[in-house]
Amino acid sequence: MLSCLCCLSVRNALLLQPQSLVRTLLNSTPVTTTMYSRRIALESMLRAIEDHIYEEVVPARIVNKRNSNGYDEYLVEWLDGKTSLLSKRTWH
Repeated sequence: MLSCLCCLSVRNALLLQPQSLVRTLLNSTPVTTTMYSRRIALESMLRAIEDHIYEEVVPARIVNKRNSNGYDEYLVEWLDGKTSLLSKRTWH
């Protein structure tokens, strides 16, 4: 594992988000035939992370709207049953 981190220190690597860590490892892995399988695995891991991080959730309805300090805040109810939350929108 330490050899994969190349120029990164272990301490700095642990502070990165998973997506950033995999991207950094991929960028620091040489493009050679001996590293081909490692690069394929890192690219696959990055795609899997990105597929699961960016999830589109459609709101079911807007329950309430209020204006707070120049921001319009909407209480949103989600189709997937997640807890309703306030979403801010600023208008300039």
